[in-house]
Amino acid sequence: MVIKDIKFKREDYFLSVLALFLITLPISYGLNSISVILIGVFFFIDKTANILLKLKRLKSNKLFLLFLLFFLVQLIGLFYTQDFNRGLKLIQNFLPFLVLPLTLLSEPILAKKCAKLLYANCIFMFLLLIGLLIAQFTINGNFTRFEHQLFETLDIST
Repeated sequence: MVIKDIKFKREDYFLSVLALFLITLPISYGLNSISVILIGVFFFIDKTANILLKLKRLKSNKLFLLFLLFFLVQLIGLFYTQDFNRGLKLIQNFLPFLVLPLTLLSEPILAKKCAKLLYANCIFMFLLLIGLLIAQFTINGNFTRFEHQLFETLDIST
């Protein structure tokens, strides 16, 4: 059996890491953090000329500048906080708001492939929601108990 050489393009690796991010989003905070780190590292694993081109492209992107401004405001707020450790934890939580636009807005990817990935993610999220509702309904036994427990958990009065 002959195995052909499979050549991956940079775009394929990027879409794989992005798919990992989207899949782990509803599942695990730890795995999702790892995928955000991989996306951030992916930005810098490139030729120096390409990195400079990406940074130049980002300078003119107003959406990225908005995310950068948001992150800088949070960073400046770190100096005025009473609880530095809590402020640092908030900065860590806001780091994806800088890393994701940095990479997503600078990487040249085909919109068609990205749209397919997002469509597949929507289907995945919908099926996950249906599965969780079925599991919750099965655990509670009947719809009345499920509804009562759901309303009680969400603190909704009937």
